[in-house]
Amino acid sequence: MATNLWYHLERDFWTSIAVEMNPRCILFVAARAARITPLRSRTLHVEASKSSIMDAIAKEKVLVFSKTHCPYCARVKSTLEIIGAKYQVVELDTRDDGTQIQSLLLDLTGQRTVPNIFIGGKHIGGCDDIIALHAKSELSSMLQS
Repeated sequence: MATNLWYHLERDFWTSIAVEMNPRCILFVAARAARITPLRSRTLHVEASKSSIMDAIAKEKVLVFSKTHCPYCARVKSTLEIIGAKYQVVELDTRDDGTQIQSLLLDLTGQRTVPNIFIGGKHIGGCDDIIALHAKSELSSMLQS
């Protein structure tokens, strides 16, 4: 029953109730919804090669390397959903070469953990970095530039 409710919630609904809810509560509820039905993401196929990963980073406006059961990844995706960002995601735990891609990301960024986020071809970091940018109202402007 709850799954059906989450599935049918629209972004406008979240906007209308966001004023009355605690921001942490919004992120928690939206994270649950994002696990069920991401609205603005699409899964991107990337080959497990440094050049393929670098091409995807350069090509995509917002690229999130993630794992499906990671709560930090869910929080990042829900934050992007809340602000209306379109983003691409590479779910490393659903791929046979996910560990190889994660090792290549370590070489490229110095960060092995997920989420590993890129905006406009620039490495942003992980969950704490996105949440901090959002709290300072800098994330939306980064996405528009």
